[in-house]
Amino acid sequence: MENNAVSGAVEKIRFCNEQNGYAVFDIAPDKAADADDQPDELITCVGVCGPLREGYHVELRGSFVIDPTYGRQFRLTHCQAAPPSGAAGIARFLASGAIAGVGEKTAARIIEKWGEQALEVICDYPDRLPEIKGITKKKAAEISASFHEQRERFEVMVFLQEYGVSAAQSVKIHKKYGKITIDLVKNNPYTLCEDINGIGFKTADELAAKLGTAPDSPHRIKSAILYLLNEAAGSGGHIYTRQSDLSREAAALLGLRGAREELIAHSLNNMQVERVICRETLPDGDFSVYLSFFYYAETFVARKLLTICGASITAKPGEIDAVTKDFDPAQRQAVERAMLPGALVITGGPGTGKTTTLNAIIELFAKRGLNVELAAPTGRAAKRLCEATGREAKTIHRLLETSFVKGESVQHFERDENRPLEADVVILDECSMLDLSLTYHLAKALPQSAKLILVGDADQLPSVGAGNVLRDIIASGGVNVATLKTIFRQAAKSAIITNAHRINSGLPPLLNEKDKDFFFIPRSGSAACLDTITELVSSRLPKYLNTSDIFDIQALSPMRKSELGVESLNARLQDALNPRRRGKKEKTFRRVIFREGDKIMQTKNNYGLSYTILGADGSKTGEGAGIYNGDIGLVRSIDDESESLFALYDDRLVRYDYAQLEDLDLSYAVTIHKSQGNEYRAVVLPLLGGPPCLLSRNLLYTAITRARDLVVVVGSRRTLEAMVDNNREVDRNTTLKERLRHLSAGDALELAPAGEAGREPN
Repeated sequence: MENNAVSGAVEKIRFCNEQNGYAVFDIAPDKAADADDQPDELITCVGVCGPLREGYHVELRGSFVIDPTYGRQFRLTHCQAAPPSGAAGIARFLASGAIAGVGEKTAARIIEKWGEQALEVICDYPDRLPEIKGITKKKAAEISASFHEQRERFEVMVFLQEYGVSAAQSVKIHKKYGKITIDLVKNNPYTLCEDINGIGFKTADELAAKLGTAPDSPHRIKSAILYLLNEAAGSGGHIYTRQSDLSREAAALLGLRGAREELIAHSLNNMQVERVICRETLPDGDFSVYLSFFYYAETFVARKLLTICGASITAKPGEIDAVTKDFDPAQRQAVERAMLPGALVITGGPGTGKTTTLNAIIELFAKRGLNVELAAPTGRAAKRLCEATGREAKTIHRLLETSFVKGESVQHFERDENRPLEADVVILDECSMLDLSLTYHLAKALPQSAKLILVGDADQLPSVGAGNVLRDIIASGGVNVATLKTIFRQAAKSAIITNAHRINSGLPPLLNEKDKDFFFIPRSGSAACLDTITELVSSRLPKYLNTSDIFDIQALSPMRKSELGVESLNARLQDALNPRRRGKKEKTFRRVIFREGDKIMQTKNNYGLSYTILGADGSKTGEGAGIYNGDIGLVRSIDDESESLFALYDDRLVRYDYAQLEDLDLSYAVTIHKSQGNEYRAVVLPLLGGPPCLLSRNLLYTAITRARDLVVVVGSRRTLEAMVDNNREVDRNTTLKERLRHLSAGDALELAPAGEAGREPN
């Protein structure tokens, strides 16, 4: 579409979302100097433009489009607004209701008396307003205050957009800082990285350069260090970074050389004094550098795991025998250890009886009248736990009663050390997904007198978030662990389960056995693989499984990019499963097409995103907040008029502003990492080469254990076997294991109170 520029006075605002600055409005276009006969036809404009009012003059860039519902519109990509000028423009502005206490009649009187000086009087001489009939001194003060608030918002928007900040981001920034915005941004633009979701170091650095911030500014160096530590936690799962690596990366990012690199060491010292970071000496003399939250969280979790002391339970004679009569020795040992005080880990692969063991333990606890809480990291995992045990199971966020403070990007939990869980026993499933942050909040909410049982498969991929909690706990030797290894007879009939264990042992899977549930389809090129996967997901497997549920069959890929990566698969499968058709609305956002009926995934935690809970009949039964990384749903509807996409996650209906679509992705195909905690009836897995770091044994193991009824691998047998042979695991820099060992050995270890863990990373 051709880019266009239009300008004119805002005649009418049809819709305005104050939260994100999106508006639908009509302008009277400016006449060209040589076009006196130009028609006075209004132009309908749509897009994000900040605090716009009738009477403002705007200069817009964008494109003319034909909307199937609303006709010809100007979709703007940039908006530069100016306050109203001229008696007519000022009159429209005042009559629009933009200023509290001024309606059409009062506006007309003000214009009649002061004309083009009306705004100057309201701003600088409000004591003259009572000269107008109906305006008291009190009302005059209210009118002036309202006008100053409008002017402040406008000045902030103009200032930020002059430096390349988008209108949508400008709205967020002004909502956060209010009247101090301009001074704060001029003084330290890097504050935006910490406070504004969607603004990272690189964006703030570009803004800082335009504002003339010095390359060796202490604010810039500190922000770069925080950026690198957050990146290490977010993309690598690291709790700490080696100082030598951090200093080298910071110098490269900042472009500092020679003696100026000493500024990084100086900044690290200051950040430690300010308790923004913590450092410890490593055995080789280097330092580990932690964000303070991670340091204190890890230390607190270690202490809580070793001091939790749920009462020992004495079973009646024969009671354990009764519930474990068909158990193997490891299962019986798990039940016996569950009766002991303290924490317990139950780990094992698929088909080793974790659920059966857990049910026996719950039965014994129930006979003692103990209050048992069951939870899992994701909604789907909690649902499976509920089905497996016949008892209510919650997400950990729901168990901890997640809340949020409006305007903040961090979660809060109503359950903590001041209001602990009212439970005698807390049992958590799918604990390979537990990251350090969530474990810390759970540890704070655990009563000291409670039992804690962690259940999970330590051979799964580690959590998406930072930390390696389950593996560190098991490896520490400081917490009781029951490891289940025997594959039971019924489970052994499944090739999914037997092949999972073969792969985990370094043996190639058995393929295409008769009457089994694990199949391999050889294909030699990406195009052939794509064709086969599309056919499998769209027609063959739905018929084979007799299902029309779009959530039953899931394509998983080791990669996002590449011809068989998630992005390519999603585009192909969307065309096959939810093709474009007349009347079906869609929205293109950053090259991704979202269409009504699409299968989607939330890709970031959004604790403040509100939802409506729908009953079976579609009626509203409640409301809440918080949509989390990995939640899968459907696009229910798209509304261009309000610039909104509505998504349904099970029974939760969520409204997204278009600006929030950056946190959504199609999910016909997802990465294996993103599939953690989910279970599908069938998994389709393309394997046709790729980087060894992305084609590892535990990645393959995790992928196939996501399937309940069927696994189909499409591609190269050589790639499949290479993944089995590649037992490489990317190490995460964590110290929970060491802290547990030190504490269990009685060594002294510094520990800040739970409430002093510092600010949680974004």
